[in-house]
This record gives sequence, C-alpha cells and structure tokens, in this order.
Amino acid sequence: MESKSKKLTAGRAFLWIAIAVLVGGLAGGAFGYSYGRSRSRQAEEQAARPADYRIADNGYTGSSAQGLLDTPIISDQVETATRAVQDSVVVITTKVQAEVQTLFGQSYVQEYSALGSGVLFREEKDRICILTNAHVLEDASEAYLYINEETSIPVYLVGESVSNDLAVIYVRKADVPSDILAKMKIAEFGDSDALRKGDLAVAIGSPYSKSMDHTTTVGIVTGVNQKLAIDGRVMTVIQTDASLNPGNSGGALVNAEGKVIGINSAGIRDGVVKGMGFAIAINPAREVIEDLLENGSPVKTSIGLDSYLYIDEDAGELYRLPKGVYIYEVTPGGPAEKAGIRKGDMIVSINGVELTDRNTLDDILVSLKGGDTVTAGVVRSRNTRTTESVQVTLDSVSDTNTNIATEPDTALSPAA
Repeated sequence: MESKSKKLTAGRAFLWIAIAVLVGGLAGGAFGYSYGRSRSRQAEEQAARPADYRIADNGYTGSSAQGLLDTPIISDQVETATRAVQDSVVVITTKVQAEVQTLFGQSYVQEYSALGSGVLFREEKDRICILTNAHVLEDASEAYLYINEETSIPVYLVGESVSNDLAVIYVRKADVPSDILAKMKIAEFGDSDALRKGDLAVAIGSPYSKSMDHTTTVGIVTGVNQKLAIDGRVMTVIQTDASLNPGNSGGALVNAEGKVIGINSAGIRDGVVKGMGFAIAINPAREVIEDLLENGSPVKTSIGLDSYLYIDEDAGELYRLPKGVYIYEVTPGGPAEKAGIRKGDMIVSINGVELTDRNTLDDILVSLKGGDTVTAGVVRSRNTRTTESVQVTLDSVSDTNTNIATEPDTALSPAA
C-alpha cells in the first residue's frame, strides 16, 4: 500500500474516551474506561440508526441505510454530479523524508510516499491552482500531480494554513501536456450554508492507491455546521455517511448539481462508529483560500501547546476538574514551557478571560501577536483547584508544516 494514512481524530462522542485516557489516572482508570465504553456504545447505537433524508425537494423520502442508487432519481443525480466534477479532482503524491532510529541507537533517513487528492478551483494566465488539505502535504519535500505511471507534474506551494487544514498549491501550465491541460476543468463552488440534513453528498477522491483515482462514494449529509476539534483546533465541517478513506483527503464533496460544498478531510474508521466522515465546509473556507492566494502562508500567534483537550462542564464534574484546557503536550522550548507550564496543567483563563469553550483560546490568540505577554490562569491540583497566575510571552510561528517549494527554480525535476 503506497499511501501513508494520516488519520484525524474527531467527534464529541470520542472526547470522553480521550479524556479517560489522558486524565483517567486523576479520576480512577477503571471508572473512566467503563464510562468511555458506555459513551462509545451510545455513539455506535446512534450511528446504526438510519438517517432520514429528503433529496432536493423532489418528494422522495427514505433512509440512508437503504440503497440510494436503487432509486432511479438518486442514481441520475449521482451520475450528473460525478460527471460535473470528475475532471476537477486530481491525485496528489508527495515524497517525505523522515529520520528513523534503530533499536541500537543508530539513525538513518527513510523516504516514503504519501497520497491525497485535490480540487482544481482557479485558472490563471500561467498556472492552475489546486485546493487540498494541509495534512496531505505534511512534512513533504516534493509534491506531484499524478496523471499516470508515465506522467507526474511538479506541484508548488501558494500557501498553507495548518490551523484550517487547507492548502493552495499550483501547477505551471507549461509543465502540463497539452492533451491533459485540455481535459482539466475548474470546479464550481456551491453554497455550504444552504445544506440540510439528508441532502445528497457525493465524495470523489483517490482512496488507498493511485490506481483508485476518481473513486466515487455516495451518501447523505448527516450534519451541518458541525464543530470538529482536531489537534487543538476547531473547524466548521459537514458530516456525511459517504465513505471516506486514506487518500480521499483533499478531494471534493459535492451536491446533486456537482458543485463543491466541502473538502474531504476526515473519516472515522476505528470500529467504534462507522459510516461517518467529515469535509471542511466550503463557505468558511473561502476566506482562508483568498488569504492564501493574496498573502501566502500566514503566521499565527502561539502559546506553545502541541496537544490539549478542552474540558467542558460535564467532563469537569465527572473528573473533578475545572473548565478549561487540559495540557497533554507542550512545545519544547515554546512559550508555555519557558513559563513553567507543563503536561497535566490546566489553563482556565487568559488575561482574566475564562476559557468557556473550544474556541475561546484560539479567539484570544488571534487578537494578540508574537511578543505580547499574557497572564495565564493555571490550575495544577484537582483537589485544591488553586489558580496560579503565570506570565507567558507569546511567539509568532509559521502556520505551515510542509517543505515543498514555492517556485520552480527551487524544486526538483518531475518524477516519472
């Protein structure tokens, strides 16, 4: 299998399980585990219930558990949607070099390839721009638009925002064979705000292998304007039961008209809840895309937390913890570590503003800049819940995690 699976973890139902793993030692491992399994069973039972849907006000109602394609009107819509976007979705391959350490303490550099998808969305005089997920390009030193075994076209970076899991890349028209260029079609964006639960959702991408390019999976929209927490960031996503697998990331989720309503980003395949996938809603993504086109990769203000979980009121009562951010991992040498904040601490406020939900910390950081000093309210004991005031000087860090070139003269030659 060529592709490297870069799985994203998501869903409120799994927040309880993650908390049980991370802070279960504080509240009692056995109880945390049993409670987490209880929540998992509830989520599984809920996922197993068929979702009612109505397609495009055509009067047909039914269940996603039924065969959608057995209904002629749905089958026709799927065919129309697929034809509209099939020449707009492309296969992206990357080369990644990673240092590997042996059991004997020796290290060596290993090169591997990863696979993802992208959507052609903008044509300019000399280039064609492609939208994909930031995690598709993670740690990549090279990226290519894969056409076939004989043709791969070098890809360059316009800009990337890891915080939004979006990246804009491009290919030069001069690098694209004329017959391939003639087939390329710019996708049309739809209106993700107009979606309703039950609307048709068609996902197109390249799961698992380059040979499975333009694979189409069909389902319905099972959730709109969902807030998905991934690695400490929160994104607005569309939830769907269309099957998403490794390699689908960066591909298109389209409506019955073949208009792009989302960029496929995450599928849950862990055996707890099946038939659930997520796509970044295209409407909130538009502002990010325009900023990347105009300004390239942004910088962001960082407090130096590599991994954390938000503890809400319900979880706090269960584990006798305050509301706030439970720190799982701090950035080595980052602002938090320099200020003495460590794993297991909880940040409950910044400059006196309580962290009341998942977005509060990010909202505060957006209003600040690197070099600013803030007062963090830190709780280190769940028994006393005494809040310490810690002074933290923030950093400005690049919001990108890829090494692919932005210009042709700094990139390598095309790969076959």
